[in-house]
Amino acid sequence: RTALYGSKTPTAEEVAELTKRFEAIAAAVERVDVFSSNESLEDVATGDLKYVLVPFILGELTQQCNDISKRLAALKSAQVSFRIFISRCEQFEIVTRDDIEAMDREEPLDAGSRRNEKLARAKRKREFEQKIDGFLEMKKRLKGDEYAWGGMPEEVEREMILAMATKAACDAADHIQMIKDEIPMLEMMMARGGPDAPPVKAEAPPKKPWMVAIKDPYELQQMWRDRVFQPG
Repeated sequence: RTALYGSKTPTAEEVAELTKRFEAIAAAVERVDVFSSNESLEDVATGDLKYVLVPFILGELTQQCNDISKRLAALKSAQVSFRIFISRCEQFEIVTRDDIEAMDREEPLDAGSRRNEKLARAKRKREFEQKIDGFLEMKKRLKGDEYAWGGMPEEVEREMILAMATKAACDAADHIQMIKDEIPMLEMMMARGGPDAPPVKAEAPPKKPWMVAIKDPYELQQMWRDRVFQPG
């Protein structure tokens, strides 16, 4: 956000335009099969590695939808983006097992355990943020623009992208947890007729919220392709 808009908060129109651009990038990445399901991290060229971040960025953009009538669909779409990102991070071994287990957990932790989990993740995020800041400062000295790709030795550029992806995986775990918490409320609201409908007394226990598991890679990949190749 800082690179694109400076210190100001982007407008809904700017977010929508940026979302379209990243949807086009995501579609291009899928069309030419930049990432194969049977390759390891070492098989991915450094010039291609930055594209692993595209689903994460698209997820962050999508979840910024503030239109309450569209937010449920937006969060479902964002979750697909975060899940495909995490699946690739898992493939390339740049996400922790703790974060994967947290995203796939069906029963909530007790308050103390959840707090400890969030604190441990926040500590990892701070470590990678400091590492990324160091790389950006180096890039600014060498290239004059910390947000431009290239301009550093390949091994340094690769290490920076991996740091960004690892930090993004921590963020994705947090985002997915927040989506898990919000979707049931939105589903109940839409079931009673939308944001302007009066509350009604529940007659049956609520069903489990719509979630995307990482356990079926084929289904997840198909949902992602439907997302990036959607009409319009």
